[in-house]
Amino acid sequence: MPAVQTFNFEFFIPSRFDVLITEVFPDFLPSVALPEAEFIEIFNASSSAVQLGGWMIADATSEATLNNYILQPDSFLILTSTSNVVAYQAFGEVLGVTSFPGLNNDADDLKLIDNFGNLIHTVPYRESWYQDVLKEDGGWTLEMIDPSNPCSGQDNWAASVDPSGGTPGALNSINADNPDNSAPSIETVLVEGTQSIQLISTEILDEAIALDQNLYALGGGLNITSVSMDDAFTILVNFEPAMQAGEIYTVEVAGLTDCAGNVMAESQTFSFGLAETSETGDIIINEILFDPVTGGVDYVEFYNRSSKIIAVNQLLIAKGDIDSMKITQFNNVTSDGLQLFPEQYLAITEDRAKTIEQYSPPEEANILEIDDLPSFDDRENGVVLLNTSAVRIDSVYYLDDWQFELISQIDGVALERISFDGESNDPANWQSAAASVNYGTPGYENSQSVLLPGEPGAGEDLIQLSSETISPDGDGFEDFLVLQYVLDNPGWTANIHVYDQRGRLIDRIASNELLATDGQFKWEGTDENGERIPIGIYIIHSELFDLNGNINRFKSSIVVASKLN
Repeated sequence: MPAVQTFNFEFFIPSRFDVLITEVFPDFLPSVALPEAEFIEIFNASSSAVQLGGWMIADATSEATLNNYILQPDSFLILTSTSNVVAYQAFGEVLGVTSFPGLNNDADDLKLIDNFGNLIHTVPYRESWYQDVLKEDGGWTLEMIDPSNPCSGQDNWAASVDPSGGTPGALNSINADNPDNSAPSIETVLVEGTQSIQLISTEILDEAIALDQNLYALGGGLNITSVSMDDAFTILVNFEPAMQAGEIYTVEVAGLTDCAGNVMAESQTFSFGLAETSETGDIIINEILFDPVTGGVDYVEFYNRSSKIIAVNQLLIAKGDIDSMKITQFNNVTSDGLQLFPEQYLAITEDRAKTIEQYSPPEEANILEIDDLPSFDDRENGVVLLNTSAVRIDSVYYLDDWQFELISQIDGVALERISFDGESNDPANWQSAAASVNYGTPGYENSQSVLLPGEPGAGEDLIQLSSETISPDGDGFEDFLVLQYVLDNPGWTANIHVYDQRGRLIDRIASNELLATDGQFKWEGTDENGERIPIGIYIIHSELFDLNGNINRFKSSIVVASKLN
């Protein structure tokens, strides 16, 4: 009888995060030094060996089953297509995968699932995770920074800094301590049809907690019917009855927890509703930065002056030729389902972080980073807003001399609309943003808006002044004077001159200028040579006449003031 032999074995069932996806190579061209082939690197973060047979690696559209392989503790494994195994054998342990998922260059949702169907790790990577505009174009891998922080998304991933372009099968080149101490929050609410919304989180969520319907409260008479997860970041809330056009609803979210255990400190409330088609004049171009500082970026701000909810993905931003007014370049504002509500501002830019750094807007400023903003010329150009049916919603054909005359350097100075109701292409309806707001107010109320005739609180004279005092120092308070007029009939001509107290002519605001039935002039406290005038009291003499011999004359005093040193 043969001798009895005894063997020790361990039956180990991995838990979530015992095995991690730690490196991804979705875009291998142009090649740096790695093989021109996609791979996914996994790492055994547990203290036990793991049998991978029957596990699955999946993306948003496909999945593939892994063959038998024992992954030792603290070990890496390269997963790639069976046809690319030889190419990666020089870098470390490789497992060929039949029907290896094709990795999307810009975004994908990777999942590692054990043979019992349990989700072990998920990486919903995005192109922005590279945090490097050059490397995101290809040839470089995405690496996890801290394997002990597997829940974080973009905050724990970046482009490899290894000279070869990546570190397949080895410790990541950016490996470092990077603990997750931040709580999740909802950054976007998207409408899906008439009876559901998506809530997009800033971090990977604890799914078991996120599915609790008690964390969500809907306003406007909507009742939750179900809650599910579209991916690790996205909550789908279904409700009844169906939303009605013209109604604004709310959702309040509280108690969400990320997979590291961080809990939302405060509840968040968002508005949503059914979007309507934008028409001419519904949205106006409200602010333009066309000449940024060196290293800065352009931005354009919109304002929804209608009563409609507008889907931003139904808008196009375009560049127009100032002579022909033909469009020379256009781009979709965004593909996301972002909504612009009545009386809401939205600034769009290619680099949100740089815009915030430059202008320090308040936290509530609505600034959207987009992929492609037309490159507007520094001296003159057209900014055009259209809907996807090519209807022009608004357009502004600006010149650099619309800027405040007393500003010596206009780099980084945004042009702000003075009145929502003023003409878009009237230079008198635009002014340089104030120095007190760093010369720009992206995503929130303009520094240079003023109360004009016809608005609540304004007077009823034929020609009205926006103020009785101006202090043209660029601080955003009464930097200029607006003279607004509303006429009963066309055919009037205006002479508007400024005199000092001794009757000497200081400036000509208008000279024999044929008027529309309504409009405005702007005066910035300068003389005929564009020089700033001394403080004091000045007289504005306005004369309106028509070809029938009718004449109207008005005199108004204005104080030009200055701050005391």
